[in-house]
Amino acid sequence: MTDIDFLLLFECILNFAAEIVRDLATEKILKLHQTRLFMDFLKKAKHHLYHQWDKKNRTCCNCPITGRLIWKTGNLNTKIFEKLFAYVKTHACSNRPRTRNGAPNIEICICKYEEGNISMEDLDLCAIKSLCQYSPLSSLLTASEENQLDILINIRNKVCHAVKSNIFSEPELDLMRTEVSDALCNLSDIDKKYMKMIIKDKRQKSLKDPSIQELRLKIDQIEKDAQNCTDHMRTQTDQNKTLLTEVGDIRKAQERQEVEDKNFRDQCLKFFGEFRQTFKNVKATCSASKSTGTSSSTQGSLSEKAESGKEIDLKVKLKNIDEDKMRNGLEKETSTDINDGWKLYTVKHGCILLEMKTVSDTFSSEKILNSRMQALVKRILTAGEVNTSKQAEIYMELTIKSPLTTEEEKIIRNVFAEPSQLHSDFENKLSDDHITKGKSEAFQGMCSW
Repeated sequence: MTDIDFLLLFECILNFAAEIVRDLATEKILKLHQTRLFMDFLKKAKHHLYHQWDKKNRTCCNCPITGRLIWKTGNLNTKIFEKLFAYVKTHACSNRPRTRNGAPNIEICICKYEEGNISMEDLDLCAIKSLCQYSPLSSLLTASEENQLDILINIRNKVCHAVKSNIFSEPELDLMRTEVSDALCNLSDIDKKYMKMIIKDKRQKSLKDPSIQELRLKIDQIEKDAQNCTDHMRTQTDQNKTLLTEVGDIRKAQERQEVEDKNFRDQCLKFFGEFRQTFKNVKATCSASKSTGTSSSTQGSLSEKAESGKEIDLKVKLKNIDEDKMRNGLEKETSTDINDGWKLYTVKHGCILLEMKTVSDTFSSEKILNSRMQALVKRILTAGEVNTSKQAEIYMELTIKSPLTTEEEKIIRNVFAEPSQLHSDFENKLSDDHITKGKSEAFQGMCSW
């Protein structure tokens, strides 16, 4: 099939066939409604067409007091109805209010729907068919005429929705041309012999005709736009595939990194055990380990001065506790001198990671270590203003970076291996000078560890 054949069929179905159908509809309107003026027909048909369109089947101001007499026989398309009639909100009802048994008998006023500034030439095949089908009194079309009009509409849809001009084979194009010719012959009063001559003349129309040239330009533009759209969709699909691949690679890399991190921790840390305590509604858990880079010795010669102390990293994880408040409180602790055996230097962001030191004798006995751990937990809870009347959990990972003696490791392991028994005076310690007035209320009722 050539572009010329397609264009000629396109022009014939849109223009010539539409003219034939419009002439048919005009004659039908004249015969049944005694008018050739399309606006007069719309005024007469408005009441009937409204009830074919209204999906709620409401009584309107034009209906008699006894109730609605026009019943819905079809479904007039909303776009077609709005093309025929314009809604004007400011129009007042021209009909007098009606009541039945003392109650209003009007559900909707159709006076606000005004006939549009439209003529028969502005309607396409579908709109003309709907207008004729739902006309007052009866359908303007016979069953045979409706069938022929359906054939034209079907071919019109195929031609207008074709993505490319060469989508149809030559036999398909010949069949459509024959169907269009037969349908127009059956719809027109013109003798079939002359009608076929007119259609043949349309087919032989030269491409130099301005209308054909215009149609060809439009089709070329449609093909170009369709190709651009296809290319864009293909590019977008390729980009999505690439993105999915990259996301998959990132996930695999994260999984590998997690495995490597775990292996590194297992290799680099020597785990001593966990120190667990419950304080009212707050559960505290602290694990202790040391870096394998720190050496152990059976000698006591590694003991340091109190002021130098042991280097400690403490990672704090919270559950149901305000992390920002905790971090801010701990940052203030870096500038505070508290004689509890711990010196806090920095609070790193991203997570709560504390860099700190403890005095050398912290690991000299189980009693001292137990007491120092009480002080550390107390200090963290106090700095974070934790309300112990509410359920919360705090997890701490304590990593000792300084060298330890064998005896110190044994003491740490003993304290962290079994549930700790903290001193009963811890409640009193929480209300000492380290907790300012106003904060003590948040900690009232604290019991011993």
